[in-house]
Amino acid sequence: MDASALKRLIRLEQLLFRRQLSASDRDLKSAAITERLLCFDLFQKAGSVQLYLSSQEEVDTTSLIYAAHRLKKRIAVPVLDIKNKTLIFSKLFRIDPDIFEVGPFGISQPKPAFQKKMDMDVIDFWIVPGIAFDKKGNRLGYGGGYYDRILSQTQKPVLGLAFELQIVKDVPIESTDVPVDVIITEERTIICREAEIERNTN
Repeated sequence: MDASALKRLIRLEQLLFRRQLSASDRDLKSAAITERLLCFDLFQKAGSVQLYLSSQEEVDTTSLIYAAHRLKKRIAVPVLDIKNKTLIFSKLFRIDPDIFEVGPFGISQPKPAFQKKMDMDVIDFWIVPGIAFDKKGNRLGYGGGYYDRILSQTQKPVLGLAFELQIVKDVPIESTDVPVDVIITEERTIICREAEIERNTN
């Protein structure tokens, strides 16, 4: 089985596992992940962070965004640019249901009137979702390659948020895949690429 086919299989399995989490379990695990991340040194030092707007089944980033605002961090959230098959980033000033809309692929993003472009070069720390991760930092996304194309252009630290059940033995990789440097779950912080972190934060 080639890497693409194996990715599809793992993606289907992991999405099923994640859907089996109850809402209360998801909330408890997300809270534990948020608490662990808020204590993480690289997050504390970052002046600006990229945070995804979570879907119902992902690690919930709502309380994390509130906390980042309280800490006076600049927050960038992704906006899908379907025409150019890329992500652009908007500064997020507040969380208010009225400023969001459901964008492509069912992903929430700020409405055009509330978008204020933020250059990716000013982002100090990237926090990204995924369907599955392995302890080497390999990440399985949703199949569009949007984050991989962006992350290939930055040298700043990248952290993946995941429930422990999303950690697998091996994620099949292709040449365009970009690994994360750190993974945080409700149970542990996994440092995947310590040398990369040290090189890009010194």
